[in-house]
Amino acid sequence: ATESKTLIFLALTANAVIAVTKFVAAAISGSSAMLSEGFHSVADTGNQLFLLRGTAVSRYAPDAQHPFGRGKELYYWSFMVAVFLFVGGAVIAFIEGLERIRPPHHDEAGIGFSLIVLAFAAIFEYFIAFRPALRTFNSRRAGRSIGATVRGSKDPALLVVVFEDTAALVGLFIAAAGLLLTHYTGWSQWDGIASVLISFLLAAV
Repeated sequence: ATESKTLIFLALTANAVIAVTKFVAAAISGSSAMLSEGFHSVADTGNQLFLLRGTAVSRYAPDAQHPFGRGKELYYWSFMVAVFLFVGGAVIAFIEGLERIRPPHHDEAGIGFSLIVLAFAAIFEYFIAFRPALRTFNSRRAGRSIGATVRGSKDPALLVVVFEDTAALVGLFIAAAGLLLTHYTGWSQWDGIASVLISFLLAAV
């Protein structure tokens, strides 16, 4: 439990810092994909708060109202993370992307700064949040397949952090691809398509 709580704090710190930089880059560049990534990081930050709540409540001692304790409440808050990831991330990213695909189209600026922000976010996400979580996940596999480990895990907080950070790294790659395609082809719809793809990624997770 303590190990998972540490991973949640690391992910919370990474997502909060990354969210701010993404919104700054979105304001400068006007990129729909970058804005979607900003919402993605905000949703992830909120998710970590949910997981911290679930982790804390699940360790409460039994009382008159909860004679068997509240250990399963961590699963409830992990489920809430999934709901908010859908609503707070996927839906907003999809709507934003759809608006960018439809005419009129707007030119974007500051692609260099946006790519620097994405690179910084990827490095920060990988080293601060993803790698420690993946290391812990692999240490618990004990030779089992990834699927068997996921199905048999009794630590939903760890699974949420691993899947969430994986989606964050893939989303950064999609956003960068959308920016580069928009810049080199002059077709601004690529940015909107990248935003829609990010929404599909969040919904899949």
